[in-house]
Amino acid sequence: MQQRRYMHQISIRGLLISWLLIITTYHTGAIAGSKSVKLSEMFVAPRYTITYPDHWVDYPSSYDRNSLIIYNQEQPAIHTGVAPLYMIKTNINISLEEDLEMGVIAEKIEQVIVDGRVGVRIWAETESDFPNVISTLIPISDWEVISISSFYSLENQYAESAILQVHDSLTLQ
Repeated sequence: MQQRRYMHQISIRGLLISWLLIITTYHTGAIAGSKSVKLSEMFVAPRYTITYPDHWVDYPSSYDRNSLIIYNQEQPAIHTGVAPLYMIKTNINISLEEDLEMGVIAEKIEQVIVDGRVGVRIWAETESDFPNVISTLIPISDWEVISISSFYSLENQYAESAILQVHDSLTLQ
């Protein structure tokens, strides 16, 4: 029997409402076999602060002071259409909730608490240079959501642990 996967339009507000209606247990703990990374660099935006390892490279947006892209290594000089196996790319943006609907193949969705706020975390496959993404979505007002999306490859066995630490380091101003 062939397993079927469906592309879902994920409504952030719908996910949050669903999580609030269901009694869930929030569990904090290390992922089995995960490796902790030292978060020592800090990016301070007008509306948030995020911390990441000192060897990661940040690219603040020149047009939006609340947008940031962070790579865990320098970008290759030549773009081949496929990200290097051990590269992680993290995008941080504040968007209107209505602009956040996205089509992804969700592998896992769970409730998270970041900086004392309830949000959702989505693990998904992508059709981009990076085969996988972890997105953390936190409502910051009735109409805005901060999204942290980290793109990576599952072959990078330490990526998920580092990504979750960076996402969880978010503090809102």
